[in-house]
Amino acid sequence: MIAKSLRDNRRSLISWCLGISAFMGVYLGAYATVKLDPGSYGPMAAAKFPGPLKDLMGGLGDFASGTGYLQTVVYQLFVPMLFIVFAMLLANRAIAQPEESGTLELVVTLPVDRRRLVLDRFAGLAAAMLVLAVVTLLATWATSEAVGMGVPFDRILAAHLGVLLVGLLFGTMGLAVGAATGRRAIASAVVGVWVVAGFVVVTIGRSIDAISWLKWVSPFHYYAEGRPLYEGLPVGDYLVLAGATDDLLRGRAERLAERAEHFGLRLAGSYVVAVARGMRDGDQDRVERDLIARFGAHNVLVAVRDGLLVCVAPATLPAAVGEFTHHVRARFPAGWRVAVGRPQRGPGGVVASYREAAQALELADGLGLRADVVKAADLLVFPVLLRDRGAIEDLVTSVLSPLLGARGGHEPLLETLEALFASHGNQTAAARRLGLSPRAVTYRLERIRRLTGFSPDDPTQRFTLETAVLGARLLGWPASPGSGLSG
Repeated sequence: MIAKSLRDNRRSLISWCLGISAFMGVYLGAYATVKLDPGSYGPMAAAKFPGPLKDLMGGLGDFASGTGYLQTVVYQLFVPMLFIVFAMLLANRAIAQPEESGTLELVVTLPVDRRRLVLDRFAGLAAAMLVLAVVTLLATWATSEAVGMGVPFDRILAAHLGVLLVGLLFGTMGLAVGAATGRRAIASAVVGVWVVAGFVVVTIGRSIDAISWLKWVSPFHYYAEGRPLYEGLPVGDYLVLAGATDDLLRGRAERLAERAEHFGLRLAGSYVVAVARGMRDGDQDRVERDLIARFGAHNVLVAVRDGLLVCVAPATLPAAVGEFTHHVRARFPAGWRVAVGRPQRGPGGVVASYREAAQALELADGLGLRADVVKAADLLVFPVLLRDRGAIEDLVTSVLSPLLGARGGHEPLLETLEALFASHGNQTAAARRLGLSPRAVTYRLERIRRLTGFSPDDPTQRFTLETAVLGARLLGWPASPGSGLSG
C-alpha cells in the first residue's frame, strides 16, 4: 500500500519537490547580494517589517549572516508552511477524500485489518514527506554552499528534520480528523486553525503574558525553540513532536477501527467479489485504470490480497465482473483463472464473497477443472463435503481403495468415472472425452463394478461413486503412506 500511495501521488510529489527546490534556489541565491553589503541589508530588512510582522519573521536581528538569513528565509515561516500544506493534501487524500467519494467504504469491508489500513496510509504519507525532505535538504545545502553561507551541513540537517517532524505532525492531525469525521473541509479547518494559532502564539504572542503560556501546546515551540541552525539537534524538543505524532496516530487508528464497523450500514446493496490468479507486476494498475475509466471509482474497487487481484463491484453491475474477466484474459499470462463469489450484502457479505471466490480457486485447482472462470455458486457442494472430513475420508477409502490394486493403476479408472459423470451417464460421450472406443469404456466400467461392488448404472450406487470420486480429488487421494488415505 505504501508503494501504491507513492505511485498515486508521484506527480504532486515531483511538482512539490521541484517547486520548493526552485524556491530555495531563488531566495537563497539572493544571499550573494546580501553578503556583499551586510551592513546595509540587515537594517534595511529590519526597517521593512513593522513590529508584529518582524516577530512573525523571527525578529530579523541576524539577517545579514548566513545562518540568520537561512533561518529567516527558509526555516522561520515559508518552508515549514509549505511542508504542512503538502502534508494536509496527502492526509486528505488518504482517508477523508476516499470516504466522501464512497470508495473507503469498500476498502474497509475487505478482509484487511482496520488499524493496519490507517497505519499503511500514514506510512504512505510519511514516505512521501521523507522524499520531499531529502530532495529539498539537498537543494538547500547545495545552494547555501554555492553562495557561501558558511552553515555546516549538520545544522541544516537538524533544521530540516524539524521541518519534516512538524509537517508530519500536522499531517497526522489531518489524517486523524479525517478518520474521525470523514470530511476534508473539517480536517483542513481544524489543522488550519491549529497552525495559525500555534504560530502566532510562539511569535507575536510570546511577548503577551495572557497567551504566552500557550506555547507549550504549540508544535512550533518545539520546532524552533531549540534553534537547530545555531545550536544543533534539539533532541528533547524533537522527541516531543515525534511522540505527539505517535499519540495521534494510535488514537485515530483505534477510532477508525470502531467507525469501520458502521460503514457497512450505508452499503444498502449487495456486492460481488471476483479474484484473479496469475498477476504480473503492473497488471493491477492497468486493470484498475481501465475499470475505473468505464464504471467510475465509486462503483469498482481493485486491490491485491494474498497474491490475488481482487475486484469488488455492486451486484447490480454484473458487467463490471465481466469486464474484469476480459482484462484478466487479455493481460495475464497463460495459467490465469478467475473465481467469482456469490452476491452478498453488507461489510460481512463482502468478506464472505471474497472468501468464497478464493476458496473456489482452490477447489478448481484441486478438482483439475478446465474452466478459466469458476463461480462459487457452482461449487457449493464441495465445502459441504469437506465440513465432515472424517466422513468423506472414510467414504473415499471404503469405496475406491479396491481400485488401487487394478492392473494399470487406479488413475485411468478414476478418469473414466469422471468422464462418465461429466457426460451425464452417456458412455459414448464419455468415450469421446477420453479418446477411447465405447467398448473400452464399457470394459473399464465393468472392472470398476467388479472391484468396488458399485455400478454407475444404479442411481443410488452412482451417487455414492460420484461423491467418492469428487472427495478423492478434493483430498488428493491416494495420499502418501501413513496419511490415512492411502487405502
